[in-house]
Amino acid sequence: YMSVLGKSLEDLSIEWHRKLRAEHWPDVKDREIPEDFATRLTDHKELRNYINMAPTFNPTGDKIAFLTDRNDYKEIMIMSAIDGRIIDTVVKGEKAGEYEEMHWLRGGITWSPDGKMIAY
Repeated sequence: YMSVLGKSLEDLSIEWHRKLRAEHWPDVKDREIPEDFATRLTDHKELRNYINMAPTFNPTGDKIAFLTDRNDYKEIMIMSAIDGRIIDTVVKGEKAGEYEEMHWLRGGITWSPDGKMIAY
């Protein structure tokens, strides 16, 4: 792709998706694309996992609790909202009887008002 088009396959794919959105979803064509103004904190391709979902900010906005399978099992992790660094793994599911199945699609994660605990 580089020798013929002067761009990588990944860059070509991003450009292609933007053009398709503009053509087929005209109501969103003038909106900013997240990659243009935000920093990605998780990357399932780089981490080789499938799920990073249900992010919930703590009350001060500097930490995010989220569900992930980045260590091959369903877990709840806390990461820095500033740089994406993993601060803690709160729950390691599917390794003990009490967390055999975490029912990801039920409920969600919430923080206590003081930001010291989470409930799920």
